[in-house]
Amino acid sequence: MSTSAAKNLMRKNVLTFQLKIQSRLTTETLAFEKINKNLKPQLPSGTFDRWKQITNDFCSKGCAAYRQGTIYRQMIIGCHDNLNRALLKELKGLGEN
Repeated sequence: MSTSAAKNLMRKNVLTFQLKIQSRLTTETLAFEKINKNLKPQLPSGTFDRWKQITNDFCSKGCAAYRQGTIYRQMIIGCHDNLNRALLKELKGLGEN
């Protein structure tokens, strides 16, 4: 394989990897937005805004070790998602699933 062909193959592999990562992050972001959409009507607007600020602060600090890595955004989304799901669970009444 020539050097030019090897470089082209490497570029193609990098682009394929980047597209897969972007697709996964888009899916995770949409799931995160859906959870926020479900949570927002259950809280007073001031409380929801405060909740978003607290989760931003908490997740930023909790994921700080990954800040320079490629998985940082994924870790942040996962952190927000976990906290929002926990709050939604606590907001449900007795006997609700």
